[in-house]
Amino acid sequence: MIFRDSRYWCVGIIGMTSWAIVGGFSESLGISFLTTLQNISTPEAASQMSWVWVGVAVASPLAGYWYEHASNKQLPLLTLLSLSLVSFILVISGYVTNTYLIQLLLFLAGFSAGAQPIAFGLIAHIAPQRIMATAVSFCNTCVIAGAFVMQPIVSLLIDYNPFRSIDLSGSSTQYSIQDYQIGFTPIIIVVILGLIISTRTKSN
Repeated sequence: MIFRDSRYWCVGIIGMTSWAIVGGFSESLGISFLTTLQNISTPEAASQMSWVWVGVAVASPLAGYWYEHASNKQLPLLTLLSLSLVSFILVISGYVTNTYLIQLLLFLAGFSAGAQPIAFGLIAHIAPQRIMATAVSFCNTCVIAGAFVMQPIVSLLIDYNPFRSIDLSGSSTQYSIQDYQIGFTPIIIVVILGLIISTRTKSN
């Protein structure tokens, strides 16, 4: 029933896109990007990246409450995914280098992952009781796929540039900001896909 119903796939994609930045950036090569962007140490970049998880922790219950009480169910989704897209593009653009601004943008990127629990609310809205557990599990699988699929794709694209400078000893590779921007492009595409699908959900 779940696989045959396009509604479940749409909700699953929304869940996947809401977690794509966390899985494809924060859990993967985001720390390396921050060290390159700001010329800081790995521990300093890791400390900055923790703001993403603060955003997730703050946003998830608030987003769930907002969705539960919103008369227009599209609004929380569109707001959070739009926030996700704008904040992430600003982070990887390379133009923002101020430490505090980057931390704010990382917080907002994590805050936007609050759209993930909304996906479970949508599942609960459309799934009959007799397949509820399977439907929720399917949605959770799609959310995890946001990281599982993004990470190898991002890594492959970052490695794609054949003109990258390589250490003469052959022991290390220097990635440029442009390498990371190319690698993180699929995350932007996926979030835009989530926005498009969210606009097609009925407001009620």
